[in-house]
Amino acid sequence: MLRTSVSPNIFAGGYRSNVIPSEAKATLDVRMLPDEDPARFSSRSSGSSTIPRWTCASRRRTRPAAGAAARLDSEPFKAIEAAVDADLQRRRRCRR
Repeated sequence: MLRTSVSPNIFAGGYRSNVIPSEAKATLDVRMLPDEDPARFSSRSSGSSTIPRWTCASRRRTRPAAGAAARLDSEPFKAIEAAVDADLQRRRRCRR
């Protein structure tokens, strides 16, 4: 993951297609980088909203500790790289 991502997954509101609901709810899946500050992210997001009233609730308040940096020349990375290369070559042969 290269940056924090937000994916809108669930929307709820209203009961008919031609009626503007008085209230609506959206569930967002936010995946933050290990060094991202959740409070700062939330305050930045709420400041950019054009919706007059909205609230932000988090299901998980704690974050797992950041893992150690992985080296690109490690044996596991080389194995993954070889498997991906082999799969790409197989797919190219199948397209011909």
